[in-house]
Amino acid sequence: MFHLQQVRAQISQPEHSESGKVFRDLLSALEGGSSFDLSRLDGLSYKEFDTAVECIREWRSLRYIQADDPVYSFPLHG
Repeated sequence: MFHLQQVRAQISQPEHSESGKVFRDLLSALEGGSSFDLSRLDGLSYKEFDTAVECIREWRSLRYIQADDPVYSFPLHG
């Protein structure tokens, strides 16, 4: 759980790797409701791909949790 925060911390680092750009664009698309080309995930390592899929799963799950539930009172937007 909390893959979204892990990825946000990772992409806030000053290095601009290709995988960082993919994660940045993925999170931006999820949070902004815009489109994202899933074929870009194919260029990630298996571990990074798995993390991206878990982020998508987590983002979708968090959309259905009550916002006023104190257990989940962390921000979705970094």
